[in-house]
Amino acid sequence: MGRLIDADHVKDFSFSETSGTEDVIRDLMDTHGLDYVNDINEEVIMAFAKDLLKAVQNVIDTEPTAYDPDKVVEQLDEYITKIVGRKSALYQTVMQIVKGGGVDGN
Repeated sequence: MGRLIDADHVKDFSFSETSGTEDVIRDLMDTHGLDYVNDINEEVIMAFAKDLLKAVQNVIDTEPTAYDPDKVVEQLDEYITKIVGRKSALYQTVMQIVKGGGVDGN
């Protein structure tokens, strides 16, 4: 299974000032020889690229959730509570790891 990502973060970052999206688009324009000499308007290219990014965001939105931490917590809560109870160190540690996304939170 692949790496789980924060889809909302990816979508927000793609339009953020620090993403470098416009610089990447300009670099791609240079790579493909798209410039004013070829009668290509940079504003049109930027608008197209931003629309393309919106389309990618829509694809991200339609992808099913691969991992639902709330469901995992619910199932672990039920199972571990039966075995050791909610006050045990095992229960507390497991819940902290699952809710945090991993032992180190990454």
